[in-house]
Amino acid sequence: MEIGTVVNYSSSGVCIVSDVTVEEVLGKRSKFYVLTPVFDSRTTLYVPMDNQILMNKMRPLLSSDEIESLISSMPDIKYTWNDDDRVRSAEFKSIVSDGTHADLIRMLRCLYMHKIDLSKKRKLMRSSDAAYFKKAEFKFFSEVAYVLDISYDNVRSYIDSKLAE
Repeated sequence: MEIGTVVNYSSSGVCIVSDVTVEEVLGKRSKFYVLTPVFDSRTTLYVPMDNQILMNKMRPLLSSDEIESLISSMPDIKYTWNDDDRVRSAEFKSIVSDGTHADLIRMLRCLYMHKIDLSKKRKLMRSSDAAYFKKAEFKFFSEVAYVLDISYDNVRSYIDSKLAE
């Protein structure tokens, strides 16, 4: 992977490979990709090239056609709400960290519909569910904003307008 390559990395969202470096950690020298999140330039991530688990969290960005296809599929996505907080939390954590784009969209749809159901009952979403919703939304929205070259703040209205068509 070359410097300047743009990837989606775990829950950090869209990142640019800004450098390749050799660092010594616990007496062992290793090569690292240095990632700079596009929407949080204050953060720097070091991904060891010899750690396959972390390397697998780096994925190429979707194409604009793939994003449009995911957005258009949103209304048809089936979801199931799991009432067991621990199981649901573990599933959401896994999806935000390592899940596919389809998993992420399914999770967002599930949380969005749950939020609507709760609002009808004049209830609020649990804080842990709201936090996972925010993380998943950031991961997907940052990719949509970057690939489609629109402002992050305009992604929600962009998706809403596409779904209204």
